[in-house]
Amino acid sequence: MSQLFSALSRAREYVRKSIHQATWYETPLAWTIALILLVAGLVAARHSVPGPGLDFASSVWAPGRAILHGFDPYHLGVVERFYPRAVPFPLYGPPHLVLAIVVALLPLRVAGALWLVLTVLALAGYVAWAVKLAVGRVSISLSAAVMGILLVSRPGFNLVELGQPTVVYLPLCWIVWRADSNRWTSAVALAFLLGKPPFAIPVLVFLLIQRSWVLLGRGLAIGAVVSAPILALLVRSEHGVSGLVHAVSTNNSALARLDEGIAQRIDVTALVVRWTGSNDWWVYVVCAVMVLGLTGLAIRRRLAVDDYRVTAGSRNREAIVLAMALATLVSITHEDYDVLLLLVPIGAAWSACRKAVWPVVPAIAAVVLHTPARLPSVLTYERIAEFTAFLLLFALAVIDIQLARGGSVHKFEHALRRDDRSLNGPN
Repeated sequence: MSQLFSALSRAREYVRKSIHQATWYETPLAWTIALILLVAGLVAARHSVPGPGLDFASSVWAPGRAILHGFDPYHLGVVERFYPRAVPFPLYGPPHLVLAIVVALLPLRVAGALWLVLTVLALAGYVAWAVKLAVGRVSISLSAAVMGILLVSRPGFNLVELGQPTVVYLPLCWIVWRADSNRWTSAVALAFLLGKPPFAIPVLVFLLIQRSWVLLGRGLAIGAVVSAPILALLVRSEHGVSGLVHAVSTNNSALARLDEGIAQRIDVTALVVRWTGSNDWWVYVVCAVMVLGLTGLAIRRRLAVDDYRVTAGSRNREAIVLAMALATLVSITHEDYDVLLLLVPIGAAWSACRKAVWPVVPAIAAVVLHTPARLPSVLTYERIAEFTAFLLLFALAVIDIQLARGGSVHKFEHALRRDDRSLNGPN
C-alpha cells in the first residue's frame, strides 16, 4: 500500500512539474479540450458528407470526365450530363483541369471518399503549418484544438461538406507569397495557382509590384506549358478558338445570373452588388482595381523604403504577406470558406509583428466562430458575411496605413542607432 501511495505521489509531482514547466497549450487540461474539439470536429465532418460534395462533383470530377469523353466543360450543359445536380462550371483555369482529369479517372463515389480524406489531411497540415509559425514549433495539442474548431465552424464545415477545391490552392498562395524568385518550386506553385483566377490575379498583381520578374517569367512559362494540351483539347471540342470563347462567355453569363453565392460572399464586390443590385462586370473590375491598387501602393512604399530587400521572416515581410492575403479575399469573388487563406499568414505574422495581426482577429472570429447550426432570424448568413467583409476591409485598411507609414518609423529607428553609436564613440 505504501508503494502505491508513493507511486501516486510521484505521479502527482510529475504532473505538477509538467504543468508548471509546460506552456499553456501543453497542459493536461489543454490536451483534454483539444481532443474533445478534434473529435467533435471529425464527427461533424463525417456526418455532414453523405456523399460526394457538390463543389467537388461540379468543379473537379464532372469537368474531368467531360474532357476524358471529348467535351468542353465550359460549354453550358455539358457538366450536367455527368453529374445532374451540377451547377455551371466556374471559370477555373486550364491547370485546374489537369487535376480534374486525374481525379476523374476514378468512379465518383471512390473519388469523393478519397477527396474527403485528402481535404481533412490537407487542412490538418495547413493548420499545423500555421501553428508552427505562430509558436515556433509543432504543437499537436494546439493544432488539434484549432482543427476541431475549424471543422465545426462555417468555413471548415463548408470546405469539407462541399468538397471545395480551395484546399488545394491555400498552400500554393503561401509558397508564392514567401517565394525566393530563384526557386523552381515557387514557379511551379505559381503555375498551378493560375487554375483559380480569384487567387491568381491578386498574386500576379503583387508579384509585379514586388518586381519578382524571374518568378513571374518562370511561373507563367510553366503555366503555359501545362495549359497548352488542355487548351488544344478544348479548342478541338468547340471546333475553333471562337467557339471556345463563345462557350466561356455563355457559361459566365449563366453563372452571373445565379445569386445563391452572394449571401455567403465576403468580398467588397458582394457588398456593392447587394446595395446597388448591379451585377455587371465593371463593378467587379472597379472594386478589384481600388482594393488591389491601394494595397499595392502601401506595399510599394514599404518596399521602396527597404530598397526591395524584405527578407522572409522579417516583421515587414509578414505584414506585407498578411496585407496581400486580406486584399486577395476582399478584392475578388470569395466565399466564407476562403477565409482559411488567412491561417498561415496570421501564424507567421503573430510571431513577427503582432501589431499587424490584432485588426484581423475580429474578422476571423466573426466567420470562424459562426457554426453551421440554424441561426436566429437576425443573424442570417448574409448579415454575418456583410459584417465579416466590413471587418476584413477595416483590417486591411489598418495594415495598409501601417505599411504606408512604415518609412518614417524605419528611418527613425536608424537615426536612433546612429545617435547611439555617436554617443558611445568608436570602439
